[in-house]
Amino acid sequence: ARPTMSRMLLCRAPAGFRTALGAAKARLLSTTIAPIVCPAEAGTLVGHADVRFLDIRDPRQFEAGHVPGASNAVEFFTYLAMSNPQGVAHMTRTFEERLRAKGISGDERIICYE
Repeated sequence: ARPTMSRMLLCRAPAGFRTALGAAKARLLSTTIAPIVCPAEAGTLVGHADVRFLDIRDPRQFEAGHVPGASNAVEFFTYLAMSNPQGVAHMTRTFEERLRAKGISGDERIICYE
């Protein structure tokens, strides 16, 4: 099934990803930055060099159809971490490694969708 792009989240991947969790939380809680991107706006961003799409659906759904150029990142949806400092540090390292493996440097905007 093709993704509907009914829910999307736009955020800028922070340099080095060291503060990814805190930065994402701050952005989501900020009233000056709207983190949700409507499907129409997302459609205009497909193919932009500074925007990456992460499909967080099951790999079978991803293979059945996805946004052109998107990477599958189901682990972003399914990853469980302990909420203590060690768990957060492990999650940060894991996501950093996974994002880098997908060619994401930290300078792009990321749109996650399901």
